[in-house]
Amino acid sequence: MFKSKKAQGMTLNVVVVAAIVLLVLVVLVLIFTGKIGNFVGESEKCVTKGGTCVAAKDGCNRANLEAPLNAKCYKATDPNTVDDSQVCCVKVGA
Repeated sequence: MFKSKKAQGMTLNVVVVAAIVLLVLVVLVLIFTGKIGNFVGESEKCVTKGGTCVAAKDGCNRANLEAPLNAKCYKATDPNTVDDSQVCCVKVGA
């Protein structure tokens, strides 16, 4: 009366592939909604990297800051505009 049915479970490969597809979809959503751009912009700021913006003419050594950082300083009046007259410096050591 009852026929035997063989049950098949999900293999580990299917679970791993599904997790990778889900991760790719999340990254694509972040890219197309512009959230990745916000992260990149914030990570390039001098303050985010632990530095201090000083006048480029003074340089890092004159401000008791020892090493220049590859980070951007922004104008105080317009936080979206890079201030080329300043350089980002960081104090090395304690």
